[in-house]
Amino acid sequence: MVSYNCYLCNFKTPNKYNYNQHIKSKKHLNNLSKNGSENVEKCGKNVENVEKKCIINTEDNQKSQLLTDPISKHVCNLCSKVFSRNDSLKRHISVCKLNQYSKIFQNIPMNPKNVEKKCIKTDFECQFCGSFYSTQFNLNKHIKKCATKQTEISTLKHTYETKLIEAKYQGQLETKQAIIEEQQKTIETVKKMKPTVTHITNNNSTNKTINYLNTQYGEMIAMEKFLHNLQYEEQLTTEECRKLLTAYKDSGIELFARSFSHVMKENCRRQLLKQGLPEMDIIPLYCSDGNLRSHKEKNSKGWKTKYDNQSLNTMINISSEQVYENCQKPLMIFGKERNKVFKQLKQDNHSQNLIDKKMIEDNVET
Repeated sequence: MVSYNCYLCNFKTPNKYNYNQHIKSKKHLNNLSKNGSENVEKCGKNVENVEKKCIINTEDNQKSQLLTDPISKHVCNLCSKVFSRNDSLKRHISVCKLNQYSKIFQNIPMNPKNVEKKCIKTDFECQFCGSFYSTQFNLNKHIKKCATKQTEISTLKHTYETKLIEAKYQGQLETKQAIIEEQQKTIETVKKMKPTVTHITNNNSTNKTINYLNTQYGEMIAMEKFLHNLQYEEQLTTEECRKLLTAYKDSGIELFARSFSHVMKENCRRQLLKQGLPEMDIIPLYCSDGNLRSHKEKNSKGWKTKYDNQSLNTMINISSEQVYENCQKPLMIFGKERNKVFKQLKQDNHSQNLIDKKMIEDNVET
């Protein structure tokens, strides 16, 4: 049986871990310091094959003490942390806080040029104000604002320099000093301001569509008026409510969306006739966007572009309340199902569908 003995402290254990903990204890260290100048007998395992040992040289008589050393000299050259095994040391070096210099301290062959590039931080400098940024993306983002600000400052400087020249020839020294002070104050104010970057977009196609709608569908009732009439003046009939409920319960959201779009067009047609206006084949909504991301709505001032579905959402809510009042059963349309209804309404009032419908009617007449 293998046992570990410390003759200095009369300690004996068959467990190597307990022995390692003992030689780190204060008792062992105190005994070692007291008997440092005396001969110490051999400590460790009481077997012949002792793999790791260390020689302790005392300062007084330089006598050797043969002790088992549980800690091998595997030291991290970066942070001086000690490890018992070489693989533990290598694993530590890969995650050491100073790992950016680990290859240099381990004497791994490297290209000096590459080492220099890794050690030197690459900065990107702004050509206008001299600020540094870590990436080209951050620099480009800064330049959009900085260039605008510098342009404003340059314009101000040019304006004030012109005033200074005029004041110089007129001999107005007081005016010159006042202009200089005003220039400094204005430039400081501009530097503290956040410049606004104006994005210029081409709205030619949008303007053409708006002009077309104002010409062809200028008498269409406004969306706000349409929704008001739908809720109070021109509500859905009992037959229409049953039709919508049956389509939703029996046929799914796709057929319901088409039925709902048809019912809304019929309701709009009735509202137009009641106000003495000509019938139209759309509701107060017109879509010319192929991706159905935006649409046009008629309001009191004309047709305007809308990027939200607020009006369509209100249209579904009003209809759902009337279906519940007539049939005592709700339409539970939420999330993706409601988005499908939005999409169907825009498709049925899309410019391409209206063009195709008109071509079919022209062919039938001829």
